[in-house]
Amino acid sequence: QYYSLYDAVEDSVPGDVIRLLEDNYVFNKIVVDDNQDVTIDLDGHNIISGNQIANNGKLAFINNDHSTPAAISFREPNAFFNNKQVKNSAVQPELTLENVVIHAYIVINNGANTTATIKNSELYADYDSGTYGIKGNGTVNITDNSYIYAKQYAVSLSDSNLTIENSIVEKLNSSAYSTISLS
Repeated sequence: QYYSLYDAVEDSVPGDVIRLLEDNYVFNKIVVDDNQDVTIDLDGHNIISGNQIANNGKLAFINNDHSTPAAISFREPNAFFNNKQVKNSAVQPELTLENVVIHAYIVINNGANTTATIKNSELYADYDSGTYGIKGNGTVNITDNSYIYAKQYAVSLSDSNLTIENSIVEKLNSSAYSTISLS
């Protein structure tokens, strides 16, 4: 058992599932290294983060307690920085958000050669200015009744593959895509 999410992620080994036992406030920037494969189960609890979460490996935020909504609120401009920051790494970072609600200025800043998957989740970039639900490039899959809203752009990608299935995206900047698939 850990007293901070930061420490739990730092000590994790590939395949670990970290389950929150109570609401959590994150002070430090959390970095998932290229050799990590971590799942964080909010289990009906909330996180308030004063810093971003940088993903260089494989990271999933899920909520297995379907009866209690779980949210993450960020005070940092980039909530999830899904990008390969480790030079000479063959790892293609993967970020999955499933059954969660996220509030931030920019929810996901997705880099080249990365994948972000949003399943049955709600992303809100609803602060005063400079708000993006998802921005950057790479591959983005929005599925299973997800809802993405931003005051500026819900999704703004270039050189990207975007799939939206059975979901709602408000304020879509569709002129920026390489490939877009809607169903």
